[in-house]
Amino acid sequence: MKRPALALTLILPALAAASIAAGCGSSSAEPATDGQSPRQQGTALLTNFWTAVQNADTDTLDESLSPSWQLARADGTYLSRKAYINEVGSGEIDITNFSFDQVSATRSGPSLVIRYITTADYTLEGKKYKGTPAPYLGTFVWEDDRWQMSSQANFNVPVD
Repeated sequence: MKRPALALTLILPALAAASIAAGCGSSSAEPATDGQSPRQQGTALLTNFWTAVQNADTDTLDESLSPSWQLARADGTYLSRKAYINEVGSGEIDITNFSFDQVSATRSGPSLVIRYITTADYTLEGKKYKGTPAPYLGTFVWEDDRWQMSSQANFNVPVD
């Protein structure tokens, strides 16, 4: 009689662990890749972000920026998510064109970090920024079943 009790003592925890592990593999909780490399995925996400800013599309920014989103600029200024969306909506950023180069992206689980060079002509708060290639850093996190941008660092400086 002791052997069946011992077997149950070993088997029941193993079955419980297997059941828990099977329930944790939900595909909706996993970041989508659509077969794209991190670089391809990052380029698509950046294009969506920059296009939304260029078009002053605050609805898209509201959906695609993480609640924890922050911006840091080369001049030391920074903006919260709400302040940035307001800045875009008020027309303080006027982007006439942009392109990316040297896109390098790394991904680990629900985090995607993209280092890239942007060439863009734009005016920000009345200051003109020439289309000189400048480094940027963008981060995305998988939240609410979609990629959301969590930060942007802009190392471009205004034209003197």
